[in-house]
Amino acid sequence: MGSAAQCPDYGVFEFGNLFSEAILGRPYDDLTKDEAADFVARFEHKVSDHMPLWIRLSLPVK
Repeated sequence: MGSAAQCPDYGVFEFGNLFSEAILGRPYDDLTKDEAADFVARFEHKVSDHMPLWIRLSLPVK
């Protein structure tokens, strides 16, 4: 799914990586163990740890 213009597209919002790149300038996976623990502690009670899904469906072409 996803490469042609008429195909559906889908994905997951990975908050850990989005926040890490926005705040620290690097992906969450690149953080050291201590950096990751400090980073998670900042948000663990403020942001859901569930990664919401999204889907985009194209309209039928007549």
